[in-house]
Amino acid sequence: MRLNARGSPRQPQVWAVGERVHARLADAGLPLVGLFSVPNSVKAVTPLVGQILVESEKRQSPSSSQRAGHGEATELYLFYNRPKSGALYTPVSQRLLPLDETWRRNLVELSWPTKNLPEIIGGRAPQPCGR
Repeated sequence: MRLNARGSPRQPQVWAVGERVHARLADAGLPLVGLFSVPNSVKAVTPLVGQILVESEKRQSPSSSQRAGHGEATELYLFYNRPKSGALYTPVSQRLLPLDETWRRNLVELSWPTKNLPEIIGGRAPQPCGR
C-alpha cells in the first residue's frame, strides 16, 4: 500500500480508455476519474497519451506536485490486454512513470530483442577520449 506524505493511504486514480472497460472497472468498484475514447488509428495514440498525462498532472494537488519534485513522483501504470493466438488475450501491466532508479534497473535487466545494437541517427559521431 502506498502512503502519502502524511502517512495516509493514497487513493489510486483510474482512467479508462473505452466505454466497455470503463463499465467493467466501475462494476469492480474502482475509483474512476476519467474516460477517454479509444483511438481510431495508430496516429491517434500519441495525442491520447498526451491527454492522459495532462489530466494526470491537473489532478495532482499543489502539495503533491511540490513533493513530486522532492522524491515523491507520480506513478503511472498502463494495464491492457495483449492479443494471443485466436481470440485469446493476456493481461499486461507496465509501469510508465516515474523514470527513476527502479525503471533504470528494470531496463538494464531486459535483453535486447535483436543482434543490432541501438545507435543515434542524425547526431554527431562520438569523439574518442583525449581529443
